[in-house]
Amino acid sequence: MKLSTKFFIIAYIVVLLTTGLGGMFIVKSVTDTLLYTRKEQVDSAARYAADSFSAFADIASSDFSPSRRSNVEKQIKGTLGDVVSAVKIHTVDTIGDDYKNLKTNEGLSQFLKTDDSLIYESVCRLYCYNDNYYLTVRSDFTATKRQCDRFWSSYTIVVIAVSAAGGLALFLLSKRITKSLGRLTQGANEVALGKYGKKVFINGSDREIQELADSFNVMSAAVEQKISEIKEESNKREMFVADFTHELKTPMTAIMGYSQMLMSYDLSSDERNEAASAIYSEAKRLESLSGQMLNLYVYKNEEIKLERVPLREIEAQLKTTLKFLSEKYGVHCEIEL
Repeated sequence: MKLSTKFFIIAYIVVLLTTGLGGMFIVKSVTDTLLYTRKEQVDSAARYAADSFSAFADIASSDFSPSRRSNVEKQIKGTLGDVVSAVKIHTVDTIGDDYKNLKTNEGLSQFLKTDDSLIYESVCRLYCYNDNYYLTVRSDFTATKRQCDRFWSSYTIVVIAVSAAGGLALFLLSKRITKSLGRLTQGANEVALGKYGKKVFINGSDREIQELADSFNVMSAAVEQKISEIKEESNKREMFVADFTHELKTPMTAIMGYSQMLMSYDLSSDERNEAASAIYSEAKRLESLSGQMLNLYVYKNEEIKLERVPLREIEAQLKTTLKFLSEKYGVHCEIEL
């Protein structure tokens, strides 16, 4: 997985969790507070309605007919205003089975849900006129529920918008960060392919990326310098081998010529001694060259001191070496230094 993709996924998950969980906590707190506040208002209204019912029962006659109960309901509803939507006084015969087990002065509250509405109902059991009555107070929570739903809808829209904007920002940021790394990777590949000394210049990037680019450029320059030194050393070795081979050729040719002359011609004692002396001289020269080569190999990392050599000695060696060739092939050779 690419670094940019990994960075984007991790950062995006963090943004989603932070926005989602944080926003959910805030919206839930607001909606819960809204519902709780409204519920407390209705519960207070239900307690007030129960007190009002008891007061009406104290001053009313023993006749608590349905018409009388209807008047009491209207008066209690009028005092409560818009907090409640309905006030109803039930008898044991008209109350639902869920409330018949309530004790006297005991209340029960619950939400009643339908397809398009939410009703909060509070029921209290009261005893008067030698009979049990159930005071029911209802409040329509539909508007409150819709307001809470609007909060959740707004929260969803905000989360989607923030997620989209945050995702785009994180994507661009990840591309910006990894773009510099991509250029460094490309530069490293070019160095691996032989483009030594490749430099990567990154402007306007983060400090760490800039330091990495500077280190890469230093490394690339060091590689270029090292490769140059290796090439130079290789060239020196090739020149040394070529020069040494050339140096070996001359004494070997002389030795072969004098040896052939000893085998092919009838020579006098002086000529044989001269040929043997020349072979010995050239062999010693080969030995000297071999020793010098060994010294160069052993002391290749040390400073070598050069010494002056008299050219007259070289002239004498050349004349001795070429003498037999000129005599053999009838060629006149002159050496001038």
